[in-house]
Amino acid sequence: MVIFTVVSSVLAVAAAASDIGGSLAERLGKIRAAREARKGAATAAPQMLVQPAPVIIATQIEPADPDGVLADLEARKPADAVDWRPIAALPEVSTTSALPGGSQKAPELCVSPAGDVFLLDAGERHIFRIDTHTGALNPIAQDRSPGLIEMADAAILRDGSLVIADNSRQAVFLFRNYRHIATLGLMGERMLFRFIRHVFPLPDGGFAVTDSGANRTFTFDSAGELRCEIPGTVEPLLYDGKFIRLVISEKAVRGVALDPATGRETPVFGYEPPAGRLALDAQAVGAGVTGKDLTVIVSEGEGNADHTAWSRVIRLKNGSMRTASVLPDLTFDLSGRRTCVMTNLGGSPKCISLRQTLTGTGLFIADLE
Repeated sequence: MVIFTVVSSVLAVAAAASDIGGSLAERLGKIRAAREARKGAATAAPQMLVQPAPVIIATQIEPADPDGVLADLEARKPADAVDWRPIAALPEVSTTSALPGGSQKAPELCVSPAGDVFLLDAGERHIFRIDTHTGALNPIAQDRSPGLIEMADAAILRDGSLVIADNSRQAVFLFRNYRHIATLGLMGERMLFRFIRHVFPLPDGGFAVTDSGANRTFTFDSAGELRCEIPGTVEPLLYDGKFIRLVISEKAVRGVALDPATGRETPVFGYEPPAGRLALDAQAVGAGVTGKDLTVIVSEGEGNADHTAWSRVIRLKNGSMRTASVLPDLTFDLSGRRTCVMTNLGGSPKCISLRQTLTGTGLFIADLE
């Protein structure tokens, strides 16, 4: 179990003496004391979260369909359709919550290298492990400090370490064995990050950070040491040892592999929607625990973006590409928030999705075999 706390920042150094003739030595002493306070805060032992009982949540949920879009698509169900099965309705605490400053951050999903699925409740600064069989949310970590991290994204590494991205500080925090061990964001005089889109684990125990603000992708070892940086952003996964970048146009979606060591690009797949349809967006949702089962979901429209069509699931495995139809997510997030992930359950690949329901947000599962 990974437990973390976020170090609160010191907002200002000590003020100078109020009178003009104040002691310079006294002012310098206050500044030095503030610096020491910052150093002490950076290495402070984290507070441990006493793990409460799992949150068991209802399973009687239906997707929200205010305009009858899903019902209309169901009436024209294709033969290769993949069905979504409800797992659980999320409790109210795990729906969109306000962050400091009035911003909003909806929950998202991530997968560990072992295939466990986690819910990131950024508004409450809470991380849960999802039991996909019972619908229970098992809390594993929570920010209990007054610093109130803005959880842009999170990743569970192979050794159980936790990586948290915070765009309010343009930094990434690394926690291991209940302790904060590194803060990443400054290399020499250079700020690495501008707006972090994803952090995600690498098979060798390290992790990667994609930064859409700087249009860069960085890789780090398990201790947080920078290994390399690659121009451009990538999908939050490694497929067959390479990063994946999706090139999307209305008429096609192409997958390009990038070698992390050299940055060399090679084509992986190409997909063209049927006649009369447009590719609106696409997301790579996983590569399986082996890293060799790439799954991409393409959101499509009929004629234009106002007429939603069945989405397309693209799977690339053992050098061959297969496709299937799946009901679209009517809240498909163009910002890259991970509302759908792939994992292996019971020996078969499945997609887990966060989708809007009649009463809030729900978890759904689809069998890809």
